Amino acid sequence: EDGRWIPDKAAGLSYQRNLKEMLEKLQKERDALKKQNEELLAKYKRAQGQEKKEIGTELESQYSLQDIFDRCAVMIQQGEQRRAIFELNKVIKDNKVTDSPLAYAYYLRGRAYYERNMDTQALDDFASAERTPHNNSIYPIWRVNYYQGLIYSDRNQWEQAYWELEQAWEDCGHSDKEVESAMLRARRH
Repeated sequence: EDGRWIPDKAAGLSYQRNLKEMLEKLQKERDALKKQNEELLAKYKRAQGQEKKEIGTELESQYSLQDIFDRCAVMIQQGEQRRAIFELNKVIKDNKVTDSPLAYAYYLRGRAYYERNMDTQALDDFASAERTPHNNSIYPIWRVNYYQGLIYSDRNQWEQAYWELEQAWEDCGHSDKEVESAMLRARRH
């Protein structure tokens, strides 16, 4: 009546459900990374001499970067994409950050761009993440395919969308229902 838009209850519940699912996925990613860090720490405790020194340096770097990545993931989920992009720019420009952590920084910054509807920048970062040498067991870089697929779906580029989503479906071990649903939708078109 007064010109304000008031969401209906179903839309509000849907938004809350989607937000909860996104937060759960980020928590799973974070838990997997913590587990890998714990495994590296156990390896460090067993190591001797030069190997111990090398693993120690890797551990310091991973814990520091993990803290940054955790903060940026929270910023993205809380609508603070600009702050996340600013933080991730520093990581990406750091010449000491290479391989999987660099690829993950590109992925997260691409996610921030995606959330801001800056699809061209998101696709550029996702491509950079894929080009950067990485190991999906450390950081879930495979998720770039999922977001690329969503962008191509939004653009009605169904063949490209299906290809990206099929890659994500394979890489997640056929376990992510959201990826499966998006892939099946792209295949129907």
